[in-house]
Amino acid sequence: MQIKKTGTTKVSFKVRCGKKIYNCKTTVKVVKYANPFKKILLDNTDITKYYNHKFSSQESSLGKTISLKPNKNWKIKSCYLYKNGKKLKKLKGSSYTLPEDTSMTLTMTNKKTKVVETLKFDYADFGDYDLDIY
Repeated sequence: MQIKKTGTTKVSFKVRCGKKIYNCKTTVKVVKYANPFKKILLDNTDITKYYNHKFSSQESSLGKTISLKPNKNWKIKSCYLYKNGKKLKKLKGSSYTLPEDTSMTLTMTNKKTKVVETLKFDYADFGDYDLDIY
């Protein structure tokens, strides 16, 4: 499916499970991207501007504190710390310091539109975190 503009559409598809074929229908709603953050700080450096559009950025954040402040109507739904693909623990609060060789997945929900955004901080071999919004 290629998305061209915002709106709602119905999608029909078939799923094969063993010898059975199931006909499925769902409604897909596409909304305009909105930055879920009022402020993202790495120590005291504001990197919010990188997320005014759906974007990926590499900022050196090894040992730095990541502070997040959600925009209006956005709420931090969950935040988990991972190491080698295994979930280590659920993080609480809005300020985090990531240890070496870990990644963090943060899920945000817009209370008004019900849109869910996922922010992922991936540790790269060269000591940077790759920040992606999905």
